[in-house]
Amino acid sequence: MNTDLLLKKIIVFFFDFKREKALRRKALKIMASCTNRDGLARPASTIVREYKALWRGLSRHPDIIWLKIYGNVSGIWDHRYVPENIYYNTIEPCLNNKAFSKGYTDKNFYHTYLGDFNFPPTVISNVEGVFYNNQNKTVKPEQVFKYLNNESRIIIKPAVDSGGGHKVTLWRKGEGGFISNEGTPLTIEYLTSVYKKNFIIQEVIDQHSSFGRYNPTSVNTVRVLTYRSIKDEGIKILHCVFRVGVPGSITDNQASGGYACGITDHGRLTGIAIDKMGNRYNKVNDIDLIPGTAIEGFEKILSTSRELASRYQYSRLLGLDLCLDTHGEVRVLEVNNVNNEINFFQMMYGPLFKSFTEEVVAECSARRRSFLIDFDI
Repeated sequence: MNTDLLLKKIIVFFFDFKREKALRRKALKIMASCTNRDGLARPASTIVREYKALWRGLSRHPDIIWLKIYGNVSGIWDHRYVPENIYYNTIEPCLNNKAFSKGYTDKNFYHTYLGDFNFPPTVISNVEGVFYNNQNKTVKPEQVFKYLNNESRIIIKPAVDSGGGHKVTLWRKGEGGFISNEGTPLTIEYLTSVYKKNFIIQEVIDQHSSFGRYNPTSVNTVRVLTYRSIKDEGIKILHCVFRVGVPGSITDNQASGGYACGITDHGRLTGIAIDKMGNRYNKVNDIDLIPGTAIEGFEKILSTSRELASRYQYSRLLGLDLCLDTHGEVRVLEVNNVNNEINFFQMMYGPLFKSFTEEVVAECSARRRSFLIDFDI
């Protein structure tokens, strides 16, 4: 083994080890929440054996803690549940080429190669410290606010790595300029000190009343998990959840306290929601989740998701965030092809890949995974 390959293997080993420890701590917290609520049921020994046999090819010691969590929260016992550590360390890097991940999810370039999809309009973008207007023309820093004059509200977010609502902020226009919910004035100095570079300023999407009724302060979205099959290259809709934020929050992420509400294959609420700890609810924000309530525009959301997923040849797994605006048009808020959240799907519906599990395992057992050191030093 040459020195370069050995060094790579050492780096990957420690990276995987650190992530597995973090995920194990996360699992123990969820497990404690399950125990405090109802106590834990134990999976049947036959399911445990099948689970270990299935995942042993991708991990020397498949941890059954994930099987226990998913089975107890969902009430569905199945050996095909994907352990979270195996998903992040092996499956996603095998099915999605990480060398292209950040470039293809950079919000500053959605309009360049996905311009025929209905994304939130861009007012100003910042790429590597340079400001651009919505015509991709450079803008001097002192001219930025001239382009914001026609807006009453704006959203600022990182162009990449905004998962969990990280640094996603809402600003309202006042007499002296734009002010955050906390009363912070928006200045160029603020943008360059907090966001530094590679961020985007967008118009605010006014969501459809059927989405907004569950929480008007956040843009509530349908998260669609798509999989481009290894066998036939067809786009498969694996799961969908309706994500709802909590009052006062501008994002619908579970990391920000939000809920994932179950949706049937026909686009109707199941009547159940879960939070990030697996606690189950039949109402969110004091609004009943009435089983059978239709998600407006659901078929259009699925159609858009399939078309969008077909554009991502380097990624077989995508987490798409879509909503409906006041005109009934589907809006795409974000495309996620790295570090996709999987817990709410398996806590709600059962195994992540369903009938495609075996083909995914076979593919990931046979091919190398992509690994990318993607930080600045």
